[in-house]
Amino acid sequence: MEKIYATIGRKIHDHSKIFIGLILAITVLLGLGLPKITMDMGNTVFVNDKQPVLKNTETYQKHFGGDSAFVLIEGKQKDNLTHENMAKVAKLEQKFKSIDNITGTTSVVSLLNDQLSNENSNAQGSKMSPQKQAKLQKDIQANLSAKEKKQLSKDIQNILTPEQKQSQQAYVMSLLSSQQQMSLAQGKSIEQVLTSKQQAQVQAYMQKQLNKEQQGQLQQKMFKMLPKVQDMSTPLLRDLILDDNGNVQSAFKDLLPNNGKSVLVKVNTGNKSDMTTYVGMTKSMKQDLKTVDFKHAKIRLAGNPAVMSNIQVQVGHTMTIMMAMALVMMVVVLSLLFKVRRRILALLFVVVSLIWTFGIMGWVGIPITLATMAILPIVIGLGTDFGVQFHNRYEEEYRKTGNSEKSVESSSANMGPAVGVALIVMSLSFLTMLLSKAPMMQMFGVTLAIGVVTSYIVEFVLMFSIQSILDRKNPKLSDKHSSDNWLSKGLGHYAQFVMKHSGVLVIIGIILAGAGFAVESKIPVETDMFKMVPQDMQALKDTKRLQK
Repeated sequence: MEKIYATIGRKIHDHSKIFIGLILAITVLLGLGLPKITMDMGNTVFVNDKQPVLKNTETYQKHFGGDSAFVLIEGKQKDNLTHENMAKVAKLEQKFKSIDNITGTTSVVSLLNDQLSNENSNAQGSKMSPQKQAKLQKDIQANLSAKEKKQLSKDIQNILTPEQKQSQQAYVMSLLSSQQQMSLAQGKSIEQVLTSKQQAQVQAYMQKQLNKEQQGQLQQKMFKMLPKVQDMSTPLLRDLILDDNGNVQSAFKDLLPNNGKSVLVKVNTGNKSDMTTYVGMTKSMKQDLKTVDFKHAKIRLAGNPAVMSNIQVQVGHTMTIMMAMALVMMVVVLSLLFKVRRRILALLFVVVSLIWTFGIMGWVGIPITLATMAILPIVIGLGTDFGVQFHNRYEEEYRKTGNSEKSVESSSANMGPAVGVALIVMSLSFLTMLLSKAPMMQMFGVTLAIGVVTSYIVEFVLMFSIQSILDRKNPKLSDKHSSDNWLSKGLGHYAQFVMKHSGVLVIIGIILAGAGFAVESKIPVETDMFKMVPQDMQALKDTKRLQK
């Protein structure tokens, strides 16, 4: 094996520019896979696609849609239950229905419209007290046009019994003045003769004379004449939604939580539950919300689609921060502790290996999940470790020989197989995650294995290629050795301590391992997706508030 690596080392030294060009060409090719990377936080990353539960879920979503999104409008009851607000809710629902993957919406507006269009729409009014019924009828009439009021009067006459008609006639005559009686005798109709006040008196009188069956018939006719909820007056809306005590009726409590201080709009989605669809859908919903001004109210967009949409933004932001912090920390550590020439080379080459890793993910279709995004700092750390080992051994050999070719050959022969064996063990350990039933863990193991293999190849080839070019003229070095720093001395003392107390340390290690194994079963398993994402996400905060 050493001879093979020694031969490879000589080839790299003699043809370093060709090897660098080959690495760059592969980097460009794999880099084209970066735009192909997708993000997946759906059910398929947690459950194998062959599991019955996932198949049943997909069947359900195909027929009944996916997760619902919610819009929560928070304010005061008196501000929420108004004509203006209900008209805005109706407008918002209409806008939402035109968005891709939204199949429908539910709110107090749509629910009440459905109830009023039902043949038994008068059932709601029959549960009211007589006083509330009287107020409701008054407010209903206030929402009717003159033509509808005239038709309602005819309908009342049609349901009256002969006795009730006689009673009504007698009551009307008792209200007429002498002049009105003369006008009536001259051929004018009773509607033309009566004043508005007298007409209201007659109507109130007749409603008192109606029996329950007649009242139900009248109320049903009145409900059928009602306009859409979004066109109703505020008093009528409150009559229909609130009970005698001013509280939201039980039929509307789910859509008007907190006794009407909140208005809930439920948005039903289609069978597409991928993150890209949720991102586009949520973006369109936010744009529509900006066009509807709910005065004196706070608007919250909640639900799983909203959270999933935010996660994509957060993942990109988090990965950028993780990479920046890892690189900065590596620069600091290498600058302070790795006292060799060109100490940052190993870290620079890691960036190339990251392009390889994520490019391969894009080409083969491995998505970014909550697990695979964690490979970023791991690959940076392990890749830098490989590079540091190659670099350090090269420096040691170069200080001995003063010849770059011999240094590359010796370093490759000694460190290549040693680090390669560690790489194989490491990769096989990561690939054991394929035994997991969770696709997310399987993808995590595969991407880690890809990451360390690409890091090994890139660091090995580029490290010795660059060193061969830079040390082509075999410059002389000072006698100062990199092992003279405080870390090297500290590790030396630590090694001596371990050798002197090896027996005690082995016993302590066995005891700690046994204790850890004993309590391993007590480690909780977290499956709540909402606990795995940043807790300061606005969509998550809004969803938790909605759940309360």
